[in-house]
Amino acid sequence: MPTLYVTQPGAVVRHAQGRLLVEVGRKAVLCASVREVEGAVVFGAVQVTTAALCAIWQRGGNVAYVSSHGRLRGRATPGEGRNAVRRIQQFQKHCEADFCLDFARRIAAGKISNSRAVLNRLARNGHDADLRAAAACLKNHAVTARQAPQAAILRGIEGSAAVAYFAALRKVLPMELGFGVRARRPAPDAVNALLNLAYTLAGHELWTALETCGLDPYLGFFHAEKHGRPALALDLLEEFRAPFVDRLALSLFNTRALQKRDFDFAGGQARLHPTSLKKFLATYERAVNAPFTDSRTGERVSFRRLFLGQARRLAHAVEGGDAYQPYRHR
Repeated sequence: MPTLYVTQPGAVVRHAQGRLLVEVGRKAVLCASVREVEGAVVFGAVQVTTAALCAIWQRGGNVAYVSSHGRLRGRATPGEGRNAVRRIQQFQKHCEADFCLDFARRIAAGKISNSRAVLNRLARNGHDADLRAAAACLKNHAVTARQAPQAAILRGIEGSAAVAYFAALRKVLPMELGFGVRARRPAPDAVNALLNLAYTLAGHELWTALETCGLDPYLGFFHAEKHGRPALALDLLEEFRAPFVDRLALSLFNTRALQKRDFDFAGGQARLHPTSLKKFLATYERAVNAPFTDSRTGERVSFRRLFLGQARRLAHAVEGGDAYQPYRHR
C-alpha cells in the first residue's frame, strides 16, 4: 500500500465516507480510499483532522510531520500494538554489554560493506578507477569493525569509513552541485539536502516497522541514547543508507532528474522547491516499492518489505534467537 505525501502549504487532510481528502482552500485536490493508504507524511503547514487521524490509525498506520527542510518534527501513532514482554526483553539486552557490542559490530560492518558494494558497482559502470581503491579501503574498515574491542572505537572506525566513502562519491557527482563533505543540518548543498530528506523518510519507515514488531525505537544498541532520538531506528537505518538512499540520490543527480536549480538556498540552507519535492516523493515511493531479488533468500522483495523483515529479525534476536544479521547488498 502507498504512503500519502502532502506538501502543499495550507492543505487539510480530511476523512469522509471511507476516503481521505486533501483539500486546498476547501477544494479537493486528491482523494484516496483509506484502505489503499498505509500512512501519511505531511510537510510544513499541513493540517490533519482528528477524523482523518482516527481513520489512518484504524488501519494501523501513522502520520509523520516533517519540516520543509526535511526534519522529522513528530509522529502521530495509534495506541495499539504495544508488546510489554518484548520491550522488557529489549531493555534486558540493552544492559548486556556483549549483546550490544556484537550487534554494533554487525551493524557497522554491514553498513561499511554495503557502502563498499555501492562503490564497486559504480566502478564497474565505468566511473573513476579510484573508486576501487576506496572500496578496498572500506573492505579493511569492515574487517576492523568486526573486531572492535569497544563501541567508542567502533564509532571511530565507522566515522573514518564514512569520510572515505563520501569522498569517493564526490567524484561521481556533477561538480555543479558543490558537494564537499557529508553535512547533516543545516544542509549547505543539494546533495546533503536530498540525503537528509531521504534518510528521514527511510528512518520513519524503520521506526514504524520496529513499533509493529513491539520494539522501542528509542532504545538502541549502537547509537547512544539521547532525548528525543529514535536510536534503534537509526541503528537499522545504517545498513540501508548506501544501498537504498545513496543509490537513489546518485541516480537522480547523475541522470539530471534533479539538478541544482531544483533547490532553494535561502538562508544558506538547501531544500527542494515545492514542485521538485513532489517529483522526488513520487520517485522515492516507486524506489521503496520496486521489487528485486534478495541475494540471501532468493525471494522477490522491496526495500519497504525489507525494513519490516529486518525489524522482525531484530525482534527474534532480542528474544534470544539467532544473532542479528544486517541486510547485505550485492
